[in-house]
Amino acid sequence: MIVRRFQQNFLLALFIGSTFISCKKGDNDPVFSLKTRKSRLANEWMVSFSEIKMGDTLIVFDGVKETISFGAIELASIPSSKSYTFEKNGNYTFEVSKTYPAGYLDSALGTQTINTLETGIWSFIGGNGDVKTKEQLLLLSNRWERRTEGFAEVEVKTWEGQNQGRVFNIDMLKSKEMRWIYATNSNTPIGVIKESGTIEFQ
Repeated sequence: MIVRRFQQNFLLALFIGSTFISCKKGDNDPVFSLKTRKSRLANEWMVSFSEIKMGDTLIVFDGVKETISFGAIELASIPSSKSYTFEKNGNYTFEVSKTYPAGYLDSALGTQTINTLETGIWSFIGGNGDVKTKEQLLLLSNRWERRTEGFAEVEVKTWEGQNQGRVFNIDMLKSKEMRWIYATNSNTPIGVIKESGTIEFQ
């Protein structure tokens, strides 16, 4: 009787332990979690920090402002907010608000606040080579809009059957913290531009 109870408890502990460990996908994910990676991602996330490098241009966001530099020269400091909302049904929303100083976008205009909204679908990818299953996140946008406060016009773009998206490596995904890293090469009329970045969320 005691041996059977011990065996049952051992098997239960083994099952629970394997379930917890199976939820860990990234090296910096929590070792034990009651939530799956999908459940942890499905939330509203505020971008708390990002550092993006495109050629000689560096864009650093500290959670309240975006600083753009070219080499050692600071070009602008723009008050900003950025957030992502992921739903369990596979939809996502990306919202950005930036307040540009007078004359930055147009020498004839004063301060301008521009809000952009992007919607689309998301999915986990990975499982090939050294990339673990659910270690990467694919975002496929289907709608984008831009509104300038004080103006009635809304610029809208939509895509159907979108098959070109953005891929991010999920370096960390906890209940209240997340980090993406990425690196891409883009062909442009002036040549190949390398872009790399780190994005952190809370």
